[in-house]
Amino acid sequence: MQLKRNSEITELNITALDLINSLVFSGVYKEFIKTHPDILLTIGTQHSSKTYPLIEQRVSDIGFVSGKYNFPSVHITPLYSEKMVFLYHQQHPFAVSQNAQDLDVENEIYLDWSREFRLWHNQYFDFTRHKKVTLGTVVMLPNFIGEPELWSIVTEGVAKYIIDKFPELAFSHISAPPPEHVIYVIKHRFLDGKALRAYHVFIARVVEFISSTPYRTLLYRQA
Repeated sequence: MQLKRNSEITELNITALDLINSLVFSGVYKEFIKTHPDILLTIGTQHSSKTYPLIEQRVSDIGFVSGKYNFPSVHITPLYSEKMVFLYHQQHPFAVSQNAQDLDVENEIYLDWSREFRLWHNQYFDFTRHKKVTLGTVVMLPNFIGEPELWSIVTEGVAKYIIDKFPELAFSHISAPPPEHVIYVIKHRFLDGKALRAYHVFIARVVEFISSTPYRTLLYRQA
Protein backbone atom coordinates (compact mmCIF):
# COMPACT_ATOMS: atom_id res chain seq x y z
CA MET A 1 0.00 0.00 0.00
CA GLN A 2 2.84 2.38 0.93
CA LEU A 3 4.67 1.58 -2.32
CA LYS A 4 1.56 2.41 -4.34
CA ARG A 5 1.13 5.71 -2.48
CA ASN A 6 4.77 6.64 -3.14
CA SER A 7 4.44 5.81 -6.84
CA GLU A 8 1.58 8.31 -7.12
CA ILE A 9 3.72 11.19 -5.83
CA THR A 10 5.64 13.40 -8.28
CA GLU A 11 8.59 15.50 -7.15
CA LEU A 12 8.86 18.99 -8.61
CA ASN A 13 12.17 20.74 -7.99
CA ILE A 14 11.89 24.54 -8.05
CA THR A 15 14.77 27.01 -7.98
CA ALA A 16 13.98 30.71 -7.73
CA LEU A 17 15.20 34.11 -6.65
CA ASP A 18 14.98 35.00 -2.97
CA LEU A 19 12.42 37.66 -3.98
CA ILE A 20 10.16 34.98 -5.47
CA ASN A 21 10.49 32.39 -2.73
CA SER A 22 10.27 34.72 0.27
CA LEU A 23 7.86 37.42 -0.90
CA VAL A 24 5.99 36.74 -4.13
CA PHE A 25 5.22 33.01 -4.06
CA SER A 26 5.21 32.27 -0.32
CA GLY A 27 1.41 32.06 -0.25
CA VAL A 28 1.29 30.17 -3.55
CA TYR A 29 3.59 27.48 -2.19
CA LYS A 30 1.55 27.01 1.00
CA GLU A 31 -1.74 26.77 -0.87
CA PHE A 32 -0.31 24.43 -3.53
CA ILE A 33 1.04 22.02 -0.92
CA LYS A 34 -2.42 21.76 0.64
CA THR A 35 -4.35 21.32 -2.62
CA HIS A 36 -1.88 19.06 -4.46
CA PRO A 37 -0.62 16.42 -2.01
CA ASP A 38 0.40 14.28 -5.00
CA ILE A 39 3.10 16.80 -6.01
CA LEU A 40 6.03 17.08 -3.63
CA LEU A 41 7.74 20.47 -3.92
CA THR A 42 11.46 20.89 -3.33
CA ILE A 43 12.24 24.62 -3.25
CA GLY A 44 15.71 26.14 -3.51
CA THR A 45 17.00 29.71 -3.71
CA GLN A 46 19.65 30.87 -6.18
CA HIS A 47 20.66 33.90 -8.21
CA SER A 48 19.45 33.80 -11.81
CA SER A 49 22.87 32.99 -13.26
CA LYS A 50 23.16 29.95 -10.97
CA THR A 51 19.68 28.66 -11.80
CA TYR A 52 20.26 28.11 -15.52
CA PRO A 53 22.95 25.41 -15.06
CA LEU A 54 20.66 23.59 -12.60
CA ILE A 55 17.93 23.47 -15.23
CA GLU A 56 20.37 22.44 -17.96
CA GLN A 57 21.75 19.62 -15.81
CA ARG A 58 18.19 18.57 -14.84
CA VAL A 59 18.93 19.12 -11.17
CA SER A 60 15.94 21.46 -11.07
CA ASP A 61 12.71 21.15 -13.08
CA ILE A 62 11.57 24.76 -13.05
CA GLY A 63 13.27 28.09 -12.39
CA PHE A 64 12.07 31.63 -11.78
CA VAL A 65 14.71 34.17 -12.80
CA SER A 66 15.12 37.86 -13.64
CA GLY A 67 17.78 37.58 -16.34
CA LYS A 68 18.13 35.90 -19.72
CA TYR A 69 21.21 33.74 -20.32
CA ASN A 70 22.16 31.68 -23.35
CA PHE A 71 21.73 28.00 -22.50
CA PRO A 72 20.55 26.14 -25.64
CA SER A 73 18.78 23.39 -23.70
CA VAL A 74 16.87 25.83 -21.48
CA HIS A 75 13.49 27.18 -22.59
CA ILE A 76 12.79 30.76 -21.41
CA THR A 77 9.31 32.26 -21.15
CA PRO A 78 8.44 35.71 -19.75
CA LEU A 79 6.12 35.25 -16.76
CA TYR A 80 5.20 38.74 -15.58
CA SER A 81 6.41 42.32 -15.38
CA GLU A 82 6.07 44.86 -12.61
CA LYS A 83 6.58 48.62 -12.32
CA MET A 84 9.40 50.07 -10.23
CA VAL A 85 8.48 52.67 -7.60
CA PHE A 86 10.07 54.98 -5.04
CA LEU A 87 9.76 53.71 -1.45
CA TYR A 88 10.25 56.30 1.29
CA HIS A 89 9.23 57.45 4.77
CA GLN A 90 6.12 59.63 5.03
CA GLN A 91 8.25 62.24 6.84
CA HIS A 92 10.72 62.44 3.96
CA PRO A 93 10.60 65.78 2.06
CA PHE A 94 9.87 63.81 -1.11
CA ALA A 95 6.54 62.74 0.38
CA VAL A 96 5.30 66.31 -0.11
CA SER A 97 7.39 67.58 -3.04
CA GLN A 98 7.38 64.44 -5.22
CA ASN A 99 10.56 65.96 -6.65
CA ALA A 100 13.31 63.40 -7.26
CA GLN A 101 15.90 66.07 -6.46
CA ASP A 102 14.90 65.62 -2.83
CA LEU A 103 16.09 62.00 -2.97
CA ASP A 104 19.70 62.11 -1.83
CA VAL A 105 21.69 59.22 -3.32
CA GLU A 106 23.76 59.05 -0.15
CA ASN A 107 20.59 58.04 1.71
CA GLU A 108 19.54 55.40 -0.83
CA ILE A 109 19.16 51.74 0.10
CA TYR A 110 20.23 50.45 -3.31
CA LEU A 111 19.17 47.21 -4.98
CA ASP A 112 20.72 46.23 -8.31
CA TRP A 113 17.61 44.95 -10.09
CA SER A 114 19.09 44.47 -13.55
CA ARG A 115 21.59 45.83 -16.06
CA GLU A 116 18.83 47.97 -17.59
CA PHE A 117 17.92 49.33 -14.17
CA ARG A 118 21.56 50.13 -13.45
CA LEU A 119 21.90 52.10 -16.70
CA TRP A 120 18.71 54.03 -15.95
CA HIS A 121 19.85 54.76 -12.39
CA ASN A 122 23.18 56.12 -13.59
CA GLN A 123 21.33 58.57 -15.85
CA TYR A 124 18.68 59.55 -13.31
CA PHE A 125 20.98 59.97 -10.28
CA ASP A 126 24.58 61.04 -9.68
CA PHE A 127 26.51 57.76 -10.01
CA THR A 128 29.72 59.36 -8.65
CA ARG A 129 28.24 59.60 -5.15
CA HIS A 130 28.21 56.73 -2.68
CA LYS A 131 24.91 55.13 -1.74
CA LYS A 132 23.97 54.47 1.88
CA VAL A 133 24.21 50.72 1.38
CA THR A 134 23.87 48.22 -1.46
CA LEU A 135 21.89 45.05 -0.70
CA GLY A 136 22.27 41.71 -2.44
CA THR A 137 18.64 40.72 -1.92
CA VAL A 138 15.41 42.64 -1.39
CA VAL A 139 14.55 40.37 1.54
CA MET A 140 17.15 42.32 3.56
CA LEU A 141 15.42 45.66 2.91
CA PRO A 142 13.10 45.66 5.97
CA ASN A 143 16.22 45.49 8.17
CA PHE A 144 17.53 48.78 6.75
CA ILE A 145 14.62 50.93 5.58
CA GLY A 146 12.59 52.94 8.09
CA GLU A 147 14.59 56.02 9.06
CA PRO A 148 12.93 59.23 7.76
CA GLU A 149 15.83 60.18 5.47
CA LEU A 150 16.19 56.76 3.80
CA TRP A 151 14.60 55.64 0.55
CA SER A 152 14.82 52.91 -2.08
CA ILE A 153 13.58 51.84 -5.51
CA VAL A 154 11.65 48.57 -5.54
CA THR A 155 8.90 46.81 -7.43
CA GLU A 156 5.36 47.86 -6.57
CA GLY A 157 4.67 44.45 -5.05
CA VAL A 158 7.68 44.73 -2.75
CA ALA A 159 6.60 48.25 -1.76
CA LYS A 160 3.12 47.02 -0.79
CA TYR A 161 4.61 44.11 1.16
CA ILE A 162 6.96 46.36 3.15
CA ILE A 163 4.38 49.10 3.77
CA ASP A 164 2.08 46.45 5.20
CA LYS A 165 4.75 45.81 7.83
CA PHE A 166 5.90 49.43 8.15
CA PRO A 167 2.84 51.68 7.66
CA GLU A 168 4.93 54.82 8.17
CA LEU A 169 6.39 54.20 4.70
CA ALA A 170 4.81 55.11 1.36
CA PHE A 171 5.50 54.65 -2.34
CA SER A 172 5.12 56.72 -5.50
CA HIS A 173 5.29 55.88 -9.17
CA ILE A 174 8.28 57.22 -11.08
CA SER A 175 7.55 59.88 -13.71
CA ALA A 176 10.39 58.76 -15.99
CA PRO A 177 10.58 55.14 -14.86
CA PRO A 178 13.18 52.45 -15.46
CA PRO A 179 12.18 49.40 -17.51
CA GLU A 180 9.66 47.22 -15.70
CA HIS A 181 11.11 44.34 -13.72
CA VAL A 182 10.52 41.09 -15.62
CA ILE A 183 10.44 37.60 -14.13
CA TYR A 184 10.97 34.64 -16.46
CA VAL A 185 10.09 30.99 -15.98
CA ILE A 186 12.63 28.50 -17.32
CA LYS A 187 12.62 24.74 -17.82
CA HIS A 188 14.58 22.14 -19.76
CA ARG A 189 13.48 21.93 -23.40
CA PHE A 190 13.02 18.18 -23.04
CA LEU A 191 11.30 18.08 -19.67
CA ASP A 192 8.81 15.22 -19.97
CA GLY A 193 6.71 12.63 -18.18
CA LYS A 194 5.43 13.22 -14.67
CA ALA A 195 7.72 16.20 -14.13
CA LEU A 196 6.27 17.99 -17.16
CA ARG A 197 2.73 17.33 -16.00
CA ALA A 198 3.57 18.65 -12.52
CA TYR A 199 5.19 21.68 -14.14
CA HIS A 200 1.97 22.54 -16.01
CA VAL A 201 -0.15 22.08 -12.88
CA PHE A 202 2.10 24.39 -10.87
CA ILE A 203 2.39 27.00 -13.62
CA ALA A 204 -1.40 27.08 -13.96
CA ARG A 205 -1.64 28.03 -10.29
CA VAL A 206 1.10 30.64 -10.67
CA VAL A 207 -0.65 32.20 -13.69
CA GLU A 208 -3.90 32.33 -11.73
CA PHE A 209 -2.10 34.09 -8.87
CA ILE A 210 -0.33 36.62 -11.11
CA SER A 211 -3.61 37.39 -12.88
CA SER A 212 -5.19 38.24 -9.52
CA THR A 213 -2.62 40.93 -8.64
CA PRO A 214 -3.46 44.16 -10.50
CA TYR A 215 0.03 45.65 -10.12
CA ARG A 216 1.63 42.77 -12.06
CA THR A 217 1.24 42.29 -15.82
CA LEU A 218 0.95 38.66 -16.90
CA LEU A 219 3.24 37.90 -19.85
CA TYR A 220 3.10 34.11 -19.83
CA ARG A 221 2.10 32.31 -23.00
CA GLN A 222 2.16 28.51 -22.94
CA ALA A 223 4.56 27.09 -25.51
